Parts: sequence; C-alpha cells; structure tokens
Amino acid sequence: DAFGGEYGYEFMWDETKSFIDWQMNHARENDHLFVYLTDEEVEVWKDEMAYTHQLTLDEINAQRGDQVATAIYNRARELITEKYGDGAALSSGYVYDEADPGASVSLPVHLLEGVVDLDTAVAAVRAAASGMTDEQKRSAAGADLATLFAEEAVAQAASAEVSGGDVAVSLSSVRELQGLAGDVGPAVERALSENGVAVVRDLQADVVFRTDSASVTITIDPSAAGTVADNIRVEAPGFAVTFPAEAVRADAVGAPLVVTVSEMRNDNAEMRNSGPGTGGFRVERTGNGFAALAGAGGRSYSVAFSRPVGENVKVSFPAVSGDTDFQAVMNSRGDAVGGKYNPITSRIEARIRASDTYSVRNNRKDFTDISGKSREMQDAIAVLASKGIIAGTTETTFSPDASITRAEIAALIVRTLAKVDPDADGGFEDVRRSDWFFGAVGSASRHGIVNGTSPTEFAPRSNIQKDQIVAMCARTLRSEMGYRAPPDVAGALRAYADSGSIAQWGHEDIALATRENLVVRRADGMFNGRATMTRGDAAIVLYRMFMKIW
Repeated sequence: DAFGGEYGYEFMWDETKSFIDWQMNHARENDHLFVYLTDEEVEVWKDEMAYTHQLTLDEINAQRGDQVATAIYNRARELITEKYGDGAALSSGYVYDEADPGASVSLPVHLLEGVVDLDTAVAAVRAAASGMTDEQKRSAAGADLATLFAEEAVAQAASAEVSGGDVAVSLSSVRELQGLAGDVGPAVERALSENGVAVVRDLQADVVFRTDSASVTITIDPSAAGTVADNIRVEAPGFAVTFPAEAVRADAVGAPLVVTVSEMRNDNAEMRNSGPGTGGFRVERTGNGFAALAGAGGRSYSVAFSRPVGENVKVSFPAVSGDTDFQAVMNSRGDAVGGKYNPITSRIEARIRASDTYSVRNNRKDFTDISGKSREMQDAIAVLASKGIIAGTTETTFSPDASITRAEIAALIVRTLAKVDPDADGGFEDVRRSDWFFGAVGSASRHGIVNGTSPTEFAPRSNIQKDQIVAMCARTLRSEMGYRAPPDVAGALRAYADSGSIAQWGHEDIALATRENLVVRRADGMFNGRATMTRGDAAIVLYRMFMKIW
C-alpha cells in the first residue's frame, strides 16, 4: 500500500523498512525508480532542485543516487505515517546516546583559587591538561572544557580588588588588567597545546573587578569602549555581571552606563501568598513594589540599567539544589530567560538586557510523547525547554517526529543566544511583520546566522534540510565563540561515505560541525545533507551547539 495498489502488499514493520532500504539501494542504480513517486511529486522535486541548487533540467534528469533515494525514502515515511501513525515511522538511521569521553572530565577547579599571575595561571592549566586522558583531550567536549578552564585562569590572573560597592570602569581602570590578560592568554593557550589539547576557538580574555559587597553599582565610562579585553566582569560574593566589549562599545556611548545589581534574600522579607500570574514564585514587598522570588530560602537579584541597552550582558548566579541541567534564570513574570551551568565557576549563567528581578529555579519540562525516544533526545528536549528555548506543540506534547521549518530553526537559534529583536527586519518579501517569526528571522539574518533562499526570499515555512541546520549551528559557533574551521576541510568531510555529494557552500561549516560533534552520526556512514530532520533530531543538534556557547 505504501507504494501503490498495484502491489497489494500489507507489510509488517520490519518488512516495510527492509523493502524501502532495498529500494534505496536500487535507486542508486536506476533512475526509473521514480515510478514510486507520483508525476506531480517528481515535478515538485525537480523544481526544488532547480531552485535550491541552480541545476538545469538536463542536470536534474542526470541526477542519480542520494537525491533520488532521499526522495523515495521521505515519501515512503509520509505514506506509512499517514496509514499507520507516528509509531510506525521509519527509523531515522541515526546512532544515538554515543557518549563523548570529554563530557565526564573532572578538572581541578580548586587550583584556580591560587592563580594570581602568569606563572600560576600556566601551572594550573598544565595541571588540568595533564590530568586528562588522551581520549578526553581529543574529544570535542574535553577540549571545550579545558579551554573554558584556561579562560578562567586568565580572568583570575587579570583581576583587581575593589573596596565597597561602587565599581568604576574606564579605560584607565582596565588598562593594566587588559595588559595582564593579553600576556596570560597566549601563555595558557600554549600550555594547552603543549599538553595535547587543541585550541579550536578564540580564547576569551576577561578582566575582573572583585568586591565583597552584596550590592554593587557599576558605572561604565564611555572611555571603556577603547578596551582590548574581550569582556569586563564584576564579581560579588553571590553573583557576577559580565559586559562583553561589544556591549560596552554599543551601550556606554555619550554618557556613562550605570548598572545596579543587588542580592535579596527571602528570610527577612514581608511575604505574600503567590497567586495567579506569579509563575509559581513567592512574592516579597520591596521599596519599589513587589519582586518575584524562587522558593523558600531562595535568593533573587535586582538588576537595573540606567537606560535601555541593545546588547546582552551575562549574569551569573549560584545554582539551587537539584539537577543543574534543568535550572534556569527566571524573570519576575516567571519566564525562563536562559540559564546554563558553568562547571568551572559553579554558577548558572544567562544573557539579559532588561531591568528586572531574576532568580534561579528548577524548571524541568517533560512531554508525554518522548518517553520512547533515545535518552539523548529526551535530555536535549527537556534541557532546551527548561531554558525557554524550545517549546512543545501543546502543553504536554512535543511531536518529536514532526518536521521542522526554516523559520522555527532561526527562532530557536536566536532564542539560544537571547538575541531576538521583535522589530528586526530581514528584508525578505515572504516574511511579513504579522508573522510570529518576523523578528526571529530578521535577528538571525542580522547576526549572519541564516541566509535567504534568494536575495529576497527566505522560505520560512519550508521544511529545512539537514545541511542547512548543521551549517546554521556551525556559523553560530563561529560568530559567538570564535570557532575556527578545520585546517583540512576535505579530510574532515571524508568521515562521510557520501562526502562527494555534500553541497560546496556548506563544506567549511559542516567540517567544523563534524569536528565539534554537532552532527548526529548515521549508522550507514552517510551525511545525507538534503534530507529533512525531525523536531527531535534537530533538538539534539541545537543542544550540542548550546553546550558550547558560554
């Protein structure tokens, strides 16, 4: 039935899969197997090939192998799902739950407490790298964590104590510290390389001002825009605020930017019962009204900007009890604004740019239709949902086997980065201001994460191809974290049996994504870039990207 009444077969599940796999193998030899698609579907496929890959009709007719096989396979999935439901959908061919050996590495973070200069920073990084196995050093997760450790060593070496809660940031106050960071950074990078850890992204150089006050007022002078440090961090006993250099240049212009951060505890607060609209928070009376807090005995943090800002700053708060994977930073409305556990600092970090009251909360989200999926897929969906990045198709279901569109992927990536500007206009004729994805597509285009299918079209409702998802995530790592393409792109792509059919435009991005383990491996060794991905499989790729953005 899946292939037309003329066969009259009622296949059981395993027989169906075997039959389709046989057809796929045969399709690589015989173009006439287009007979299994309707004439209309063939023409649609040809139109897509002509539009997306700029192929002539003769070139399309000459296409063999993966394009034909993918068309048959995808159509078979649709027909079987229509008749038997999602439970009988074809296996994706992906290999799930493959552990990255570097993810379990335990680094000696206690050594960072003794870092005061270049020599102690280098010694700490050498000790961390020498404690890793060769397998951990070669792994994407292991190299990333070692690099994160080295960056914290730089920050500790380039730090200064500030008396009281008033922190003045200017070019003169950061000049000596940025000089230290500039010297320590290359030294710790060499220490990593000499000990077998490849540094594959730009190493961030932070300068740090430390205070012992529970409330700080940070005044950033416009002269600070001249800093060569990557980030300026202000640390208090219970929190930290980090200003990326681009935020200083964009938002401390013309007049000083003042940011006040105060830690508030529940114990001495006059408490009111939580009610509708409190998002499950307890609510306390403060001098300026009511502020939402997380749970009894918890803490909240008031963050106030002296004027609206356009760039994000990073806030870091202590984790609460529970699984840190599912903890989020919540605003006063009870909405998750992000949140990721940093194993080096033991804090939950999020990017914000709004004055509000924030707190850390356990925010795990579970869906009823993912229990039969791989553990990796379940965790990826639950983690991203807990941060407010991804949502279900209903309150209780996620629809992991459903397809995902170009607009949805663009929205997920900019939410991951907390860079959604609802008014951003990408200039695409098929994206209207009334569309829910208008700002997401515009924001993703502005930050160079996505491109249109043409200079004027974005095709927001089209199901996105795997190579496009992977390329978008790789571009995000480039732009946000300074990841570098592998020196041997062709060599990296030889990991795939169909490397010759990978689109030329995606070579560097897909090679980078392969090295960084963003790509879920297929059992047949293929990349299969022109296939679409399900919501569940796309969540895994996005989660792996999310875990590399600090």
